Amino acid sequence: METAGGVDNGSDSVQKVLYRVRKGAGEVFEPGVELIPLSDGLLAEPGIHNQIPDWEEDIPSLVSGLGAPWTGVAGEEKSLMHYFPGWIDLEYSMPGTPEVDVAPGETLVSPPFHMLYSEGGIKSLMRKAESLGWDVGNWRERVPFLNHNLQPVMASGTEVSLSHLLCGERDAEIAVGGKIVCTGKIRADASVSGRLAGEGTTDVSLTVAERATVIPVCLVQSPGEVKTGRDDSGSLLLSCDRIVVLIDPCACGHVYSVKLDGVEYILSSHPEPSEFAWEKPWFGGIHPRISGQRGNPYLLQDEKPETEEYQRELDGLIEKGWLMTWRINHKKYGSLKLDWRVGLVPGVPVLKTSLECEASSGEYLDGNLSVKGFIQPGGSVANSILTCEKFPGLAQGRNHAGAWAHMGKWARVGRKNSFVEAYSGEDGVFYCEDFGKQGCHLSLFSSHDRKKTLNMTWLFGDRDDDATLASVFRAHR
Repeated sequence: METAGGVDNGSDSVQKVLYRVRKGAGEVFEPGVELIPLSDGLLAEPGIHNQIPDWEEDIPSLVSGLGAPWTGVAGEEKSLMHYFPGWIDLEYSMPGTPEVDVAPGETLVSPPFHMLYSEGGIKSLMRKAESLGWDVGNWRERVPFLNHNLQPVMASGTEVSLSHLLCGERDAEIAVGGKIVCTGKIRADASVSGRLAGEGTTDVSLTVAERATVIPVCLVQSPGEVKTGRDDSGSLLLSCDRIVVLIDPCACGHVYSVKLDGVEYILSSHPEPSEFAWEKPWFGGIHPRISGQRGNPYLLQDEKPETEEYQRELDGLIEKGWLMTWRINHKKYGSLKLDWRVGLVPGVPVLKTSLECEASSGEYLDGNLSVKGFIQPGGSVANSILTCEKFPGLAQGRNHAGAWAHMGKWARVGRKNSFVEAYSGEDGVFYCEDFGKQGCHLSLFSSHDRKKTLNMTWLFGDRDDDATLASVFRAHR
């Protein structure tokens, strides 16, 4: 829908005129999610009157303070956008124009005001708006109302900070294990911070305007060190505390062995394919994959990657691992740089994998990326049970093949006290391919229509504290 307003000055004197749009949404959007484009991405948070957002305080002046000239709301499979380019003010969520003088006999017409309704969620709304040629900003990058640096695992003594990404000032407090560590006023350019202390799992409470969000964190006192090396066959080695990882860079960066407390948790054929080898180069393990328009995979195993060690500090912990890089130049796949990282987090049985694809020419051909993992918790695929975020009450056994479903943000394959949990990043769709008695294949999948990074975190466990750590990771998803 498009509308506009016009005012004729029929008087004998100059009149001052401005426009405001009083917009809203119906009951079908309750409870609603407010959509606010910011410079760093799209804020999509449940609307709470006078809190998220407080229009008078949070976005009080110019539309230019937003990432794009629009706002919106989403409800249950419904969404609505108000699009108002040319309206340079935004007051109490109402688009407006500056006050101007209108001479006698003159007419002032407002800029057009648009409304777009979609029988679908946020993604459907944005794609329809883009198809109309509207400027919707960087909506694919989601930014939360609360801005903090809490992660599932952090080193004891790390500083934690809290702010929020809107303009209005609010009272804030951080408490660790029930003990207040800092208080103050926060907004987009002002934060409070304090240090985490202790060891093991603790609850961190982030309070903003008397609303507390409690997030569990595992604090590591003495994390140890990740060791790297190569074995006699040329495989890359990673080890730390309870876990040992083997990677074959010449087989598409294939993670073909992960041993926890001396027990193999990865079902893989190496160095030769087994009877289950319908996946090329061979069946199982954890590995990256890139395919073209018709799903045909690029044979990474036919090219030797550039290989180097990497390390980075994450919340006081030094993640260390191997980086493998392929440079692809092919008419069906394009000119691509593909980075595959495999690393360990010290102090916990956590493996991190990351696949990044970027077009060196700037042009992306149709195709897909995926990170695949075939797992056997506790050394066997027999009698394992699959559960996940998407179907929390579902327990899928191993006696029947054929299940293929969207897992949500995490999935768990458990056998007795042993388990593997996988957690997906922001990009991509997390699938399970259930091969019945042959085991369970977890896959993070996405198209590479732009620069894309697929992040997967794998947690291996066989003890009570591992299960507690898994609950901490799930709370962060």
